[in-house]
Amino acid sequence: MKRMILGSTLVATLLLAGCTPTPAPETTTPPVAEPSSTAAPTPEPTIEPLVTPEPLFEIACDDLVAPATYASLTRVPLEAASVINDAFEREYQHLIETSYKLQQAQATQCRWTNGLPQQESNGNISNTYSSLGVVVLPNAKKAWANYAEIYGEESKINCGTPDEPSTFCSWDGLVDDDTWASINFSGMKNFGSKTVNKRNFQPIIDAVKAGISSAPRGDTWTQPAETTTISAKCPNVLTAAMIADTLGDKKASVKFGDSYIGGTGIQFEAERIIDANPCRWWTPQTVAEYGTPYEILRGGEWAWEAARAGDNNVATAKTLPLDNLPDGDTAWIRTEGEFSNVDLILGGNWISIVVYPETLQNYEISPRDAVKAFAQSVVTGYAESNR
Repeated sequence: MKRMILGSTLVATLLLAGCTPTPAPETTTPPVAEPSSTAAPTPEPTIEPLVTPEPLFEIACDDLVAPATYASLTRVPLEAASVINDAFEREYQHLIETSYKLQQAQATQCRWTNGLPQQESNGNISNTYSSLGVVVLPNAKKAWANYAEIYGEESKINCGTPDEPSTFCSWDGLVDDDTWASINFSGMKNFGSKTVNKRNFQPIIDAVKAGISSAPRGDTWTQPAETTTISAKCPNVLTAAMIADTLGDKKASVKFGDSYIGGTGIQFEAERIIDANPCRWWTPQTVAEYGTPYEILRGGEWAWEAARAGDNNVATAKTLPLDNLPDGDTAWIRTEGEFSNVDLILGGNWISIVVYPETLQNYEISPRDAVKAFAQSVVTGYAESNR
């Protein structure tokens, strides 16, 4: 805040001693400025930058796994690459990209590739592509227990068949009692047998374990204090009444679920840790074997801003005009092939809604119109509950 300092006029009477009085010198009073009729401009409020979650372990990827550790395991050298999944890997991922959810859980994410195309022109996976990925998830003792209940406590190396020029090896394990490490090497050089492949893969595991044990831990990330609280219980922002009203169906016909399908993995357990489980809905008339999901990344406005800057799937999103959208919040629509997403930034949260093309075959409304109607219902409900 600026302060204005106003001067004052000091009038002094000088008395000179002497026999003959000397006239006082003439004095001139400076004009007093008239107060301005125009008010000083109100300073713009300071907008604090969004704080991005940082990996809890303070160790760089090339220090976690030195390039020399894997240099002999590929035919083409690997180089550091973005952890954002490319279009091939996320063919059925049309909501919030997995890497942002792992980042909010303060996981360390590393990826190296040989830079070659992952997919051939016929749609098959390329035999020349190589990728090494490492994810280190802190504070994951309970998450690991969920995984181990299905797959067993023992951490084993899994490698593919040895009859191809390249193979894959993977390993998941709990390190230092509370950290889950997951390593996947696709397109690793095949050394002729599973036993030899596992032996050559082992130094990568050893490096990751040693890096975790020696790395200092940084600060824990917390959601901004001004983030609006949204319940983690499914359903929350998109209710049965909203869905039924949009589809012209009965409220009682809409069902919900938030359990995982078929199994689990480090990315799914990270979602549990940060309360970002997808909420799935269906009716007897929808064509979706596992339901249609929507997702909420609580306090995830930072992720949306990051995606807008560096994720091609999100960077092309267009603003979506919606009634009752609170000041400072935004709505976006993005289209990828036959899929349409609406992304809402409400109270610092990222809400992503999708309707699959085949979902509404038995309804008269199109998926694009339905997802826009769902978004409008969510915004109206949010605005009413936060007046």
